[in-house]
Amino acid sequence: MGQLKSSLAKGFSISLLMGSSLLLSAGAWAESITDIAGRQVELPKKVDRILLGEGRLIYAVALLEGDKPLSRIAGWQGDFRKLDPHTYARYKEKFPEIDKIPLIGNTTAESVSAEKVLTLNPDVAIFGLSGHGPGRSSELVTQLEKAGVPVVFIDFRTSPLKNTVPSMRILGKALHREAEAERYIKFYEDNVAKITDVTKTIPEDKKPKVFIELKAATSDECCGTAGNGNMGDFIDLAGGINIAKGLLPGALGTVNLEKIIATNPDVYIATGARAANAPGLGIKLGLMCLTKLLVIA
Repeated sequence: MGQLKSSLAKGFSISLLMGSSLLLSAGAWAESITDIAGRQVELPKKVDRILLGEGRLIYAVALLEGDKPLSRIAGWQGDFRKLDPHTYARYKEKFPEIDKIPLIGNTTAESVSAEKVLTLNPDVAIFGLSGHGPGRSSELVTQLEKAGVPVVFIDFRTSPLKNTVPSMRILGKALHREAEAERYIKFYEDNVAKITDVTKTIPEDKKPKVFIELKAATSDECCGTAGNGNMGDFIDLAGGINIAKGLLPGALGTVNLEKIIATNPDVYIATGARAANAPGLGIKLGLMCLTKLLVIA
């Protein structure tokens, strides 16, 4: 008889648990969206804790969060602190609590700790389509989804011209900041139009040939650049011809120096993100240099 009571009690408890789970699944989700990777994601009605697969995704999140850009960040990678120290320092001046945000990894997808991530109890995880954080095939995505944490992919890196607007709209929905997202999108599109209204009238044979070197002079290897995507998109937008576009199969890669010289670009752009007082090689922020103005008639 005691065993029967125990079995009934266990069955009742399980029924209650299943019932509460069904109620949770029916009432806890706001809507279903398609993220930038084409995945269907169920979004929670309430988001208090946001996990960022890359710390530098805060640039986009901050556009939507107003005066408290860090208040809902539950954790992020260490790339923001290590790879963009000058911007991190500016944030720290105004938001000293930034140092207290838990780190889930260093600057690579491999460094991310799944155990650490799950202890942070995020309501939603925001990952980049490419970059330094976990990607679509990451085991972490599966683990988070099994734990009931929706994972949303956005992209400002691989195809920024194509994906910035939809990514901001997705981010706005995921964080329940849709009005803020739409305001930014209008600002973005209005300013892009100011450029394209001019550059769309430039004849193809009048456009300058451009080569952009990414992270210039930071290593002996030459020359890292952007082809079909990334910063290469902005060369096209600005009325130039990106010479790497026909030389690289994807968004990023390396072009041989001899090939660049043979192509004879009209404009060379060197990019870098090292702090002005950083030791070693590389383009420093605030570097004084001679400039040649290019006027496109």
